Amino acid sequence: CEGMTVSGDDIYITGRFESSFTIGSTTLNSAGLSDVYVARLSGAGVVQNAFRFGSNAANEWSNAIAIASNGDVLVGGGYDSGTADIGGRSLVNLGSADGFYARFPAIGGASISAGRITSAVATDYQEVQDVRAGAMGRWYISGRYDNQALIGGETLFGTGPGGNAPFLAAVRDSDGSIAWAIGTTTANGSYIGMRRFHVGPGEELRGLFNANYTPTSRFGTVSLMPGPGGPAVNGFSGPQIPYVDGATGVVNRIESLVTGGSLTSSSFGIAADGHNVIAGFTGGGSAGPTMFTTRDIDHFLLMTGF
Repeated sequence: CEGMTVSGDDIYITGRFESSFTIGSTTLNSAGLSDVYVARLSGAGVVQNAFRFGSNAANEWSNAIAIASNGDVLVGGGYDSGTADIGGRSLVNLGSADGFYARFPAIGGASISAGRITSAVATDYQEVQDVRAGAMGRWYISGRYDNQALIGGETLFGTGPGGNAPFLAAVRDSDGSIAWAIGTTTANGSYIGMRRFHVGPGEELRGLFNANYTPTSRFGTVSLMPGPGGPAVNGFSGPQIPYVDGATGVVNRIESLVTGGSLTSSSFGIAADGHNVIAGFTGGGSAGPTMFTTRDIDHFLLMTGF
């Protein structure tokens, strides 16, 4: 299981499987390589329904799942060589791996809409890492890309091979087209993409990604925050939290979480009171012990082990 979400009393999960996969009383058979499964469980853990999608020409995998206000299932992930079958819609791979995003009816079957994150550079790697439902006639996706990402009619330029630049995009409910897409431009890499983001108050999106700072580093049109020691060229700046207007894709501001040492964060959320909640691991390094600076942090818990 790679992704899970809760809607009402039901639990939705998604992941990848090979050959055959039995969940509850339902057995799913792959098309030949790894396919994606989606399942809905009751609060008591009883499987209500399950479905799969995939082709015999590509490995497909999922990373995240969300539920739209009308009950549709939103899924994001990736696929490698060949042509993916995303609920009856064929997506041709152009990069080393491409990302996909898709919308399905709650009961499964053919996808309502589907699209891809691809690149004109054959060695580039793209994937969708998170999906979230919205309330303004659109839903949202985030992920990573290398040199370049083609997202709808948008072209994002990234960090170079292995850079894993983060992106964030809005998908229209009506037809699955891209309303806007933004990414990071920096010469020295942004790590692991944007693995998690959330929709905050007023449909303001908050994401989380790690970055190396350069004077020209941007997410959208806003500069990244410098790291330890101030605006040194190519200095590790730690996790960045962009605040993005969901209606327009405009980056309102960016906050940095660290002024010394390093912090790698893998979990991110927004509490009911609007505060950010972050979990990860940290190291001191030559810049000294890690120190958090964002004004949205009220409490800090450090756990150590040997």
